[in-house]
Amino acid sequence: MIADALVDSRTVPEINAGRAFRSLGHVHPDPDVLDSFTDREVEFVLGSDSHKPDEITRRVPHLRQIAKEYDLILTDKTI
Repeated sequence: MIADALVDSRTVPEINAGRAFRSLGHVHPDPDVLDSFTDREVEFVLGSDSHKPDEITRRVPHLRQIAKEYDLILTDKTI
């Protein structure tokens, strides 16, 4: 239902890596549900949720890998 709602929305969801290497162990939303978004051509932004330089250097490559692996459509819109 969330993916369907985003199709007709101006909202752009985020792939967030804030807990990918901590308690959650993966990006959010869970990669297991990303197909429901990509099937509907929902665009994403990538968010590292980094607060320290070493977090950026670890999380950004991981986000890029997830985007490629799941064939995510990344927005080029400026909001």
